[in-house]
Amino acid sequence: NISRFTAFAEEWFILDLAPKRSSLTGPSNGIIRILFSVVYVTILLWMIVQLPSNDGANHSDAKTQRDALLTIAALAASVLVPGIFRFLVLSAGAIVAGLLPLLQVIETFSLIWVLLMIVPGSTVAGYTCSFDGKVLPYKLNGLAVLFVTVAFYYGLCTAGWKDPTYLAAHFFDAERPVDAGYQRCLTRDQVLAAPKNENGDIEDLPALLAKLPVNKNTIWALEYFNGSFFNPRVFGVDVKMALYCLGAVMLQLNILSMAALHTVNNGGVTANAVTVYVFIFTWFLIEYSYYENVHLYTYDLFAEKIGAKLVFGCLGFYPYLYCIGGIVLTIYTPNTNSAYGPTFLVFYTGWFLTRGANMQKFFYKTDPASTTVFFGKVEQKVIPGSRILYSGFWGVSRHVNYLGEIIQGVALALPGFLVLYSTEPFWLCLVPWIYPLYYVCLFIPRERDDNEICRKKYGKAWDEYCEKVPYRIVPYIY
Repeated sequence: NISRFTAFAEEWFILDLAPKRSSLTGPSNGIIRILFSVVYVTILLWMIVQLPSNDGANHSDAKTQRDALLTIAALAASVLVPGIFRFLVLSAGAIVAGLLPLLQVIETFSLIWVLLMIVPGSTVAGYTCSFDGKVLPYKLNGLAVLFVTVAFYYGLCTAGWKDPTYLAAHFFDAERPVDAGYQRCLTRDQVLAAPKNENGDIEDLPALLAKLPVNKNTIWALEYFNGSFFNPRVFGVDVKMALYCLGAVMLQLNILSMAALHTVNNGGVTANAVTVYVFIFTWFLIEYSYYENVHLYTYDLFAEKIGAKLVFGCLGFYPYLYCIGGIVLTIYTPNTNSAYGPTFLVFYTGWFLTRGANMQKFFYKTDPASTTVFFGKVEQKVIPGSRILYSGFWGVSRHVNYLGEIIQGVALALPGFLVLYSTEPFWLCLVPWIYPLYYVCLFIPRERDDNEICRKKYGKAWDEYCEKVPYRIVPYIY
């Protein structure tokens, strides 16, 4: 156990979580490890000291900051429960070895967060607003962070300092803030439409806030789960956008690591199913990161809050369940030459529906005076007296974008399913379908919740929209 602990202490501070592959030896590298550890711990301590930060929106008091820190500490403790259990049943040497995968994840998330702070990106005015009526700015550098992170780890793997198969091989191993009282946050169109005084400030902010849907739920457990803060900031980085970026980058690294492990296990040959799976999922993540500005106008930004659900979803569920179809491709690696053209067709059909619907709404929200979209091919029609679109994609169903995401999930399940269905038990063939099933379970209740909030917000205009567009998600079916 002592030797294991010593080996661990010598290796991990150089970011080498696969000691057998390390090419760094000798006294000079011991000095490097010590210097790195000092810098690393100093940065962590500085981040802890600076953590009580927010968006400056009427909840900057010490008690609220303390409660936010306690919430973060509770979430961190929930992540460390498996480690505590291991400590109780295993020796000290074994527990150190068991923590290596967790340390790798912490390292990656820390790197991404630092990159979000320092990588250049365009700063734009978002759609969401703080609760004192100020439009929130957003720094859009997610795509650059994705490329830099992947390139960084590619360099480490090429140099022999890291094992590219590591992630896949260890895949298994108070006072309520203002935000808590509302189901949706203020948005830019609401602030722009509100009467202003001679200084440009909103004349009657309480009246404007009174128009927001109120969260009547005061059960602390549900608030802990659903969250209390809409748009907190830490070191100038929007926490919600950072969580989505953390999840996306970690998911990309997991997918690439799975492909590497598959190739190693398959004698240096990459099966067609894996190539297709990695390509379409990488497209999904790059395209998502490229359109960060569109993401600012979606449900995720103006309706979701920072809580246990979102933190776990972005840091655990997103990077580790979305790629469940890749797990079976890593374990079962036949070198098939089957045609996967239908997979591309299904995926890009879903992408067309999701991206098209989101872009149409984005164009309307940013330029409501425009009467057409998509090079004049689609007319922008709205219910009179409201901002409810009922033409184009939004005339197909009330949430056609959800349908597109479900279809994309089906496409990402197909490669694993096609590899397994002819040779493996039926229950195993169903594993890749957990991903699209998750979308179904997510979007049906979300649509119901959104429908009730919109009915209260728009009244008769929403009823008229439901008459014009009777289908919730799937045309002629649901």
